[in-house]
Amino acid sequence: MALPTDPTATTIVTEAWNAAGESDPTAAQITRATDHWMQEVLNDIWLATIESGNTRLKTLQETLVDVSTTGIRTWALAEDMDEELEIEVLDGSRYATAQTAGASSITLAADDDGTSTNTIGRWVLITSGTGVDEIKQITAFDSTTKVATVESAWTATPTSSSTYLIVDQEYQLDEVDLTEMSTSIPAAGRPTVFAKYNRQVIFDKPWDRATYGIRMRYFMNIHQVNLTEGATTRITRIYRNWQDVLKQGVLWKAMRDQDDQRYELERGAFNSMVAKLLAKEIPYGGAFKGFSVA
Repeated sequence: MALPTDPTATTIVTEAWNAAGESDPTAAQITRATDHWMQEVLNDIWLATIESGNTRLKTLQETLVDVSTTGIRTWALAEDMDEELEIEVLDGSRYATAQTAGASSITLAADDDGTSTNTIGRWVLITSGTGVDEIKQITAFDSTTKVATVESAWTATPTSSSTYLIVDQEYQLDEVDLTEMSTSIPAAGRPTVFAKYNRQVIFDKPWDRATYGIRMRYFMNIHQVNLTEGATTRITRIYRNWQDVLKQGVLWKAMRDQDDQRYELERGAFNSMVAKLLAKEIPYGGAFKGFSVA
């Protein structure tokens, strides 16, 4: 059985126009609904989250992974970030240059002394070269050939010039106020706390190596979500998860545009659907914080 086709902005607004009595909406009607009303509906949902005191929605959860830069203590926040959940430092003693890699594997350095016990289940982070910033979980490891199989295919397959880190330790950083940071120039090392200022993360010390991973789990700002549609894009996930609410929002706006007084009833239905959506979207007991490494 084939999976249903992902909804698009066009299909959602077309169905809304159909429900409003326009069986064959014009291109101008589709454009107006897509470019204006759909964005208004998303804004209505966002304002409802603010009024509820919680903008943390499961569909807007995101993870950003980066690699440290030696001697630098600042890190730019993601443009689409609204609120961070946590920032972690990924570390380990096994970092080197890969021998080669396959579509869903990587061959570790010839002198790597890892075993299946301390490798399977670990994360491998590409720290430079082709595939930089990609992180995958290791699902199998041959200690003789040094081939580590990863959970899924690389977006950019690493090469013999790519370096990697096997993550053995994950350190969650505490957030402090910027005024709590030392005014003296700190020695380089592994940061332990951070502060935020002017859309930057400022660590308490500069990095002493370029082999650490930095992972931030955060909640996106709905107004900063990239509108490019595609099977794996965020906006398509929003359309998929929220399509009934979005269609209802466009529906009442279309009926108001047609001077159909039933729009007030449909607007009330939309507000009710938004309240139910937000109740469903609140992460259970807070968002997922990952697994600890034994």
